[in-house]
Amino acid sequence: MNDYCLVKDGKVVSGPRTLPKNWSRVSNLQSLSDSELLALGWYLCEYPTISFDPLTQKKLSYTFDIQADKVVINYQIGDKSQGELDQDLKNAKDSAKRKVNDLLTRNLYTDVEVTFPSGQKVIQFRDITDRINLSNVMQSAQSLIASAPTTELVYRTKDNVNQVVTAAEMLPIGMDVMAAKQAIQDISWDHKDAIEALTTIAEVEAYDVTTIWPIQDNVI
Repeated sequence: MNDYCLVKDGKVVSGPRTLPKNWSRVSNLQSLSDSELLALGWYLCEYPTISFDPLTQKKLSYTFDIQADKVVINYQIGDKSQGELDQDLKNAKDSAKRKVNDLLTRNLYTDVEVTFPSGQKVIQFRDITDRINLSNVMQSAQSLIASAPTTELVYRTKDNVNQVVTAAEMLPIGMDVMAAKQAIQDISWDHKDAIEALTTIAEVEAYDVTTIWPIQDNVI
């Protein structure tokens, strides 16, 4: 959608902006042609291509070059302050770290194959609820391991079968699962530490947050 400026007595009094639907006594202003708009004082805006480095420079004020049938908007370019550069770098790092968090969630909440006394089984680890369920059983096993290690506990695996195991059997199973999940958490910390150590936006944008994770189809 084009921008327009309202020109009166050789000066821009409004704009650049999109056309209002109604203006003065004219309704449905947006339906008029550019020549009809020009007769009413609404000049089409033109933005010349400007060359500048958006990483280190910014658009400042602009000036109007009122021509016969258009208004040319000329931007003034200036260098960003050190404070602005620092904030831009922080914003880029924060964005990269959010991508790491997304990959962490995707990789963390995946099922885990373990060995129960009954054989190879899959522990569901789809979300925080599954994590809490496993933690609760592990806490029970931990509390029993010293005084009553042969006390039986029940854990339901992905095949909807209750696994009856002793506290002594359940604890190392749960610890293996949590160790695998901690390793994934460690990957996210490694990525975030690496991102934090970068010193330019170009380095942050070039950093690949998809490496190392167990799941290799990490498209973000």
